[in-house]
Amino acid sequence: MSVAHELPDDHDDPIADIELSGRLDVSSSVLHEVATVCASGADLVLVDVAAVTAVTPSGMAELMHAMRWTRSRRADLRIHGASSAVADALDALELGKVLVLYTDRD
Repeated sequence: MSVAHELPDDHDDPIADIELSGRLDVSSSVLHEVATVCASGADLVLVDVAAVTAVTPSGMAELMHAMRWTRSRRADLRIHGASSAVADALDALELGKVLVLYTDRD
């Protein structure tokens, strides 16, 4: 799993982008990355999953934990990107209503 993030430039634009790629599993550092960008002032975290090729149940749990953590701090986390692996995992685990996969960043 590869993770890259972009911190907000200033507090006028409190949106942070995180890009995930490869396999999403328990060793993914999604929560750590989310906490890092939230600590820098982001109150909206956009997670691009377009390059995610495989997802384990523990990877989905990591993503759900990051979402709950973010919301507990009055911020929001949204996932986007055309990843069939993430879409299939959301369907298989019946999480589509809890964690919506948007088609693009906008």
